[in-house]
Amino acid sequence: VPGHQRDGVQPYFLELWYASFFRYAFTILVVNEFRDGKFDACTISDDHFCPLNAYGDNPYSPNGVAVDRKYVITKILQFRSDAIPFYFYVLFAYALGISCAGYYLIKYQARRRYG
Repeated sequence: VPGHQRDGVQPYFLELWYASFFRYAFTILVVNEFRDGKFDACTISDDHFCPLNAYGDNPYSPNGVAVDRKYVITKILQFRSDAIPFYFYVLFAYALGISCAGYYLIKYQARRRYG
């Protein structure tokens, strides 16, 4: 499992993993980029890097068939393919929370300084 997924996080860091702004933004970018289309099939005998066939036989692309990008998102990277709307709401809540906290902090500091 990739390191950015829940299983790769130590138990004492799970709260930070759920609160990570970058987790939600990165998931939106990856799902948006790779939700449609197919990856071209490649083999280890090609003279270029083949990420889906780095270790010999390719279980994701048997017989040289192109790999569906949605399969890579959901099965290999373990992202939800319907994550974009919900994660946008999470990022909006982050922005709103930071804006409100900043407003009240500035208001508090101004009240302390100027009475």
